[in-house]
Amino acid sequence: MTEQSIIGVQLSPVGKIYHFSVPEGIHIKQEDWVLVNTARGRQLGRVLVTSVEHPHNADEIQPIERIATEQDLEVKEKNAVVEQSLVQILVVVANIQMRTLKTEVKKGSL
Repeated sequence: MTEQSIIGVQLSPVGKIYHFSVPEGIHIKQEDWVLVNTARGRQLGRVLVTSVEHPHNADEIQPIERIATEQDLEVKEKNAVVEQSLVQILVVVANIQMRTLKTEVKKGSL
């Protein structure tokens, strides 16, 4: 039996690093984008750590779904534009001044 490969994935630019396992046959490099299933649904994350030696709660670690495709990354960029547009519309329509910390558009939320 081969030892399971565990990686560290960051789901947001300044967020916590979460551990995921890598299925056999998939080769992950640092800075790769991967698609993972989380409590919040499917998310893209950036691989920051390619080998985690002693993960916490190792028996609860979920596998990555796959390495992100170009299409996944394009959708991520398009969502970022939509998020900014929605914030600008909200400010104009509601006539409020606010400082946005984070916006997020998820599939099926519009």
